[in-house]
Amino acid sequence: MNNLPTAKTMYNALVNKDRTYEGIFYVGVKTTGIFCRPTCPARKPNIKNVEFFSSTKDALLSGYQPCKRCLLRKKSIDILHP
Repeated sequence: MNNLPTAKTMYNALVNKDRTYEGIFYVGVKTTGIFCRPTCPARKPNIKNVEFFSSTKDALLSGYQPCKRCLLRKKSIDILHP
């Protein structure tokens, strides 16, 4: 977690769908293996089931798949295969 806000701050931003955190962090959901943007419309996971990343690349390399609701797939693929 390089220069990321605290986990509590990021979780609160996730729950509140705070747009000011767009591009600052991504959240991986351990129970689903999916990662999302902080503003994703999907149901919010329990804090014990999340992991935070500073980039989509880090989330992908940790084994998470992009969320289809956030439309992250193309952006994630572009990052790994420019």
